[in-house]
Amino acid sequence: MNINSGDANLVLLCPAWKNWGTVKTVRPSTVILHSRADDVIPFADSEELVRNSGLPAYTLMEVGNDHRLADPESLELMLHACIVDDDEHDEEEPADIFQRDWTGLCYTATLRWITVAEERDWLVIHGTVWSDELGKRIEHAWCERDAFVADLALPVGTKIVSNEAYYRAAKPEVSKVYSCDDAMLMSIKNRHDGPWDESEQLN
Repeated sequence: MNINSGDANLVLLCPAWKNWGTVKTVRPSTVILHSRADDVIPFADSEELVRNSGLPAYTLMEVGNDHRLADPESLELMLHACIVDDDEHDEEEPADIFQRDWTGLCYTATLRWITVAEERDWLVIHGTVWSDELGKRIEHAWCERDAFVADLALPVGTKIVSNEAYYRAAKPEVSKVYSCDDAMLMSIKNRHDGPWDESEQLN
């Protein structure tokens, strides 16, 4: 917390922010993992840090049985939290992902889009769209911002279209809407890119 980490998203483990340094808040993209049974750093310190930072309570994820967070569940969650926004695509640009084939990977594609897009106000949408090829509605995910839709599962050259054109052609029905930060937290919490059922929603 007290070092200059640039624009990197932070994953904090049982942060001892009261013991070291002067920083009392973290930025919105931060994820905190902490065990309520921690006998070194009180779980309440992380709860206070979340409140100080004005972040939703679900930014703090309760996991593990002690301060070390060395159990398999904690290690798996740490790994997923770190790779969600810091994998081999770190240097990927929007133009790069526009050239990829995302057929069958719409949920993963929405998370890739919100990590490379310059604007942070894109919304991740889960719902259904009409498939002319299959002649029925199918589960799908896409992103929306103002009057535009980003759907990376569309053919190259048509991945960003006007909201009006998209709704006219695909006839989408929306079931869930997530902010960028909430979608990333959902992916970390549930260890998959979606869709997320009611039991997997953030509290």
